[in-house]
Amino acid sequence: MKRALLSVIAIALLAGCATGYRKTGGTWVGGYDDAKITDTQYRVSYQGYGDQSPAQVYQWFLLRGAELAKGNGYQYFKVQDGQAGAMNRGNMFAQVNMANYSGTVILLKDKEPNAFEAEELIKNTPRK
Repeated sequence: MKRALLSVIAIALLAGCATGYRKTGGTWVGGYDDAKITDTQYRVSYQGYGDQSPAQVYQWFLLRGAELAKGNGYQYFKVQDGQAGAMNRGNMFAQVNMANYSGTVILLKDKEPNAFEAEELIKNTPRK
Protein backbone atom coordinates (compact mmCIF):
# COMPACT_ATOMS: atom_id res chain seq x y z
CA MET A 1 0.00 0.00 0.00
CA LYS A 2 2.79 2.40 0.92
CA ARG A 3 4.57 1.71 -2.39
CA ALA A 4 1.34 2.35 -4.34
CA LEU A 5 0.82 5.66 -2.55
CA LEU A 6 4.40 6.72 -3.28
CA SER A 7 3.88 5.81 -6.95
CA VAL A 8 0.79 8.00 -7.16
CA ILE A 9 2.63 10.90 -5.49
CA ALA A 10 5.62 10.54 -7.86
CA ILE A 11 3.39 10.54 -10.94
CA ALA A 12 1.50 13.59 -9.65
CA LEU A 13 4.76 15.45 -9.04
CA LEU A 14 6.10 14.66 -12.51
CA ALA A 15 2.83 15.61 -14.21
CA GLY A 16 2.48 18.70 -12.03
CA CYS A 17 5.60 20.18 -13.58
CA ALA A 18 3.89 20.45 -16.96
CA THR A 19 3.54 23.91 -18.39
CA GLY A 20 2.89 25.31 -21.82
CA TYR A 21 5.09 25.91 -24.82
CA ARG A 22 8.59 27.13 -23.95
CA LYS A 23 12.33 26.79 -24.50
CA THR A 24 14.23 24.10 -22.64
CA GLY A 25 16.50 25.15 -19.86
CA GLY A 26 16.99 25.50 -16.15
CA THR A 27 15.49 22.76 -14.03
CA TRP A 28 12.44 22.30 -16.25
CA VAL A 29 11.91 19.13 -18.22
CA GLY A 30 10.81 19.52 -21.81
CA GLY A 31 10.46 22.35 -24.30
CA TYR A 32 12.09 23.27 -27.59
CA ASP A 33 15.72 23.53 -28.56
CA ASP A 34 17.21 24.59 -31.87
CA ALA A 35 20.58 25.02 -33.54
CA LYS A 36 21.37 26.97 -36.70
CA ILE A 37 22.87 24.84 -39.46
CA THR A 38 22.84 27.44 -42.27
CA ASP A 39 21.00 30.74 -42.82
CA THR A 40 17.94 28.76 -43.95
CA GLN A 41 18.24 25.52 -41.96
CA TYR A 42 17.80 24.78 -38.27
CA ARG A 43 17.88 21.55 -36.31
CA VAL A 44 14.82 21.72 -34.03
CA SER A 45 13.63 19.39 -31.30
CA TYR A 46 10.72 19.47 -28.90
CA GLN A 47 10.66 17.30 -25.79
CA GLY A 48 7.22 16.90 -24.24
CA TYR A 49 6.31 16.50 -20.60
CA GLY A 50 4.44 13.60 -19.05
CA ASP A 51 0.96 14.88 -19.88
CA GLN A 52 1.55 15.94 -23.50
CA SER A 53 0.48 13.74 -26.38
CA PRO A 54 2.72 13.06 -29.38
CA ALA A 55 0.30 15.22 -31.43
CA GLN A 56 0.79 18.18 -29.04
CA VAL A 57 4.58 17.76 -29.15
CA TYR A 58 4.52 17.74 -32.97
CA GLN A 59 2.31 20.86 -33.00
CA TRP A 60 4.80 22.72 -30.77
CA PHE A 61 7.72 21.49 -32.89
CA LEU A 62 5.95 23.08 -35.89
CA LEU A 63 5.30 26.26 -33.90
CA ARG A 64 9.03 26.63 -33.26
CA GLY A 65 9.69 26.15 -36.98
CA ALA A 66 7.14 28.88 -37.72
CA GLU A 67 8.77 31.26 -35.23
CA LEU A 68 12.18 30.68 -36.82
CA ALA A 69 10.77 31.29 -40.30
CA LYS A 70 8.98 34.50 -39.37
CA GLY A 71 11.85 35.75 -37.20
CA ASN A 72 14.22 35.39 -40.16
CA GLY A 73 11.91 37.04 -42.70
CA TYR A 74 10.49 33.89 -44.31
CA GLN A 75 6.80 33.09 -44.87
CA TYR A 76 7.04 29.31 -45.16
CA PHE A 77 9.05 26.36 -43.93
CA LYS A 78 9.19 22.63 -44.42
CA VAL A 79 10.46 19.77 -42.28
CA GLN A 80 13.13 17.37 -43.46
CA ASP A 81 14.11 14.15 -41.67
CA GLY A 82 11.39 14.53 -39.03
CA GLN A 83 11.40 11.85 -36.35
CA ALA A 84 8.98 11.12 -33.53
CA GLY A 85 10.16 9.32 -30.43
CA ALA A 86 9.59 8.83 -26.73
CA MET A 87 11.71 8.76 -23.62
CA ASN A 88 10.90 7.17 -20.27
CA ARG A 89 11.67 9.25 -17.20
CA GLY A 90 11.03 8.61 -13.59
CA ASN A 91 12.33 6.71 -10.63
CA MET A 92 11.82 3.37 -8.91
CA PHE A 93 8.24 4.32 -8.07
CA ALA A 94 6.92 5.63 -11.36
CA GLN A 95 7.82 5.95 -15.02
CA VAL A 96 6.46 8.61 -17.37
CA ASN A 97 6.61 8.24 -21.14
CA MET A 98 7.55 11.61 -22.69
CA ALA A 99 7.02 12.19 -26.42
CA ASN A 100 9.55 14.08 -28.52
CA TYR A 101 9.94 15.21 -32.12
CA SER A 102 13.00 16.45 -33.99
CA GLY A 103 13.93 17.37 -37.53
CA THR A 104 15.54 19.91 -39.81
CA VAL A 105 13.45 23.02 -40.47
CA ILE A 106 14.10 24.59 -43.88
CA LEU A 107 13.02 28.23 -44.26
CA LEU A 108 11.32 29.17 -47.54
CA LYS A 109 10.37 32.45 -49.24
CA ASP A 110 7.87 30.75 -51.56
CA LYS A 111 5.32 28.03 -50.92
CA GLU A 112 6.43 24.53 -51.88
CA PRO A 113 4.65 21.18 -51.64
CA ASN A 114 4.37 20.07 -48.00
CA ALA A 115 5.39 23.52 -46.73
CA PHE A 116 3.77 25.15 -43.70
CA GLU A 117 2.68 28.79 -43.53
CA ALA A 118 4.49 30.38 -40.58
CA GLU A 119 2.03 33.16 -39.76
CA GLU A 120 -0.95 30.79 -39.76
CA LEU A 121 0.73 28.41 -37.32
CA ILE A 122 1.84 31.22 -35.02
CA LYS A 123 -1.67 32.68 -34.97
CA ASN A 124 -3.56 29.41 -34.50
CA THR A 125 -1.39 27.25 -32.24
CA PRO A 126 -2.37 27.27 -28.53
CA ARG A 127 0.56 27.76 -26.13
CA LYS A 128 -0.98 25.79 -23.24
